Amino acid sequence: MSNIALFLSKYKPLLHPYRDSTMLMSLYMANRRGALTFVETGTARKDGDFYGDGQSTYILGDYCKTILNNEGKIWTCDIIEENIDMCKKVTKEFSDNIEYVVSDSLLFLKDFENKIDYLYLDSFDSSTGQEEEAALHNFEELKLALPNTHESTIIVIDDYHINGKKGKGKYSVPHLVDNGWKLANSTGFQAVLVRK
Repeated sequence: MSNIALFLSKYKPLLHPYRDSTMLMSLYMANRRGALTFVETGTARKDGDFYGDGQSTYILGDYCKTILNNEGKIWTCDIIEENIDMCKKVTKEFSDNIEYVVSDSLLFLKDFENKIDYLYLDSFDSSTGQEEEAALHNFEELKLALPNTHESTIIVIDDYHINGKKGKGKYSVPHLVDNGWKLANSTGFQAVLVRK
């Protein structure tokens, strides 16, 4: 079994049933495309909560350390300092590969200058009564990040649908599809989009 296959098999049971097919597919694609620059809005806020929180920062950190031999770099941004503090504790073994940013994600993405190989959008909880605001915020994030994407960029939108309702990807996913991106995989929880 290859290194990437072993890596993905480790997380499959932890992410099942909501994020396993999408998150693991996106990392397999990242491996095939040589992704090194990972940008995440919203950060890991709970220790070990793969079922609810998803632990994307932890998984991406492990990926950069284990699969990329510390070559990859993650920028994780959250507007709440306590969330970043918790993320630092949860991901301390991967901290050499992570830039922790306390900021509004829109300001962070507006000022981000590097090309993005892997974009993970998960800020602004899509709680009951906030679904529309969360979807609009996600769309604004996407528009700010798109100039830094390229032909091989992978975009993952978390909380794509919530309890049968359109979630954070309500505007972002159709916009991407209408502009040459394709929906490579989706579940209620995540959508994975690529150009080719």
